[in-house]
Amino acid sequence: MNIIHEAQNALSTQINGINELFPIFNENFRQIVEIIANCNGHIIISGVGKSGNIAKKISSTMSSLGVSSFFLDPFTAGHGDMGMITKNDTLIFLSNSGESSEIMSVLDYAKENGNVTVSITREEKSTLSTNSNFSIVVPRSAEFHDFSAPTTSTTQMLIIGDILAVCASKMKNFTKVQYAKLHPSGNLGMKISKITTIMNSEISIVEADFDIMQVLEAMSKNSNGFCCVIQNQKAIGIITDGDIRRFILKHNGKIENAQAIEICNKNPKLLNDDSYIIDAINVMQENRISSVIVVDVNSNPIGFVARNQFSI
Repeated sequence: MNIIHEAQNALSTQINGINELFPIFNENFRQIVEIIANCNGHIIISGVGKSGNIAKKISSTMSSLGVSSFFLDPFTAGHGDMGMITKNDTLIFLSNSGESSEIMSVLDYAKENGNVTVSITREEKSTLSTNSNFSIVVPRSAEFHDFSAPTTSTTQMLIIGDILAVCASKMKNFTKVQYAKLHPSGNLGMKISKITTIMNSEISIVEADFDIMQVLEAMSKNSNGFCCVIQNQKAIGIITDGDIRRFILKHNGKIENAQAIEICNKNPKLLNDDSYIIDAINVMQENRISSVIVVDVNSNPIGFVARNQFSI
């Protein structure tokens, strides 16, 4: 057996199955996303077997994206865990056949409880699909194992669930800072700290009327490669090595009488001292700059954050 050939065929089968999902993203899908985003309770996701494993992952993704969710094991639900379901919850059921007796027990309870129910199944006429308020029918794409073991179908369910999570999160206007707050450990958690916790306060500052020699002297006091220009104590510009070179070229080398206000970039990127580290990272990435100046409530420069402080 040619393993490389088998792997390539398997990948092609998966890709074909993914491409066959496009028709499900319709008005019905939009309504489901809206229901998830506007849910006042939890999004409870349930499934058995491999569908249950996929359900756990989708639930975890939703929770991390600001859509409160948890997985409900249909087996334990029949032994008392039904009590976890409140009237404000929306339930999503994953089932390949749509006929699992354990799933149907939870569905029946949810219907009696007045919950909105959504099914994701391959069988359009299954009991689960026809008895749910909303149903997403997964196309019957080819599995890539000779025994039709769930492979492509589980990938399709996972992708559908992830897209539901992302779309609902965007509809809720979930922000990067909110996302980072749900991931307090490690590098991501660090990014939600206030910018002042890592700010370098040794910033070079020059007055708007300083001449070029005073500017160069200020810039030489540290290795940051720039200085902040102020007027009436407020940050109004920034001068980098590049700004000086461009000024020299533009004025044919006549720079001896130039003032800081003439040389500086008058639209510097500033961040308030109550900003988060992730805000600084975003500003530097979006504007392709190496540093950003931090100012207080009165626009007085108090420090800066440099790109080389992060792996970005």
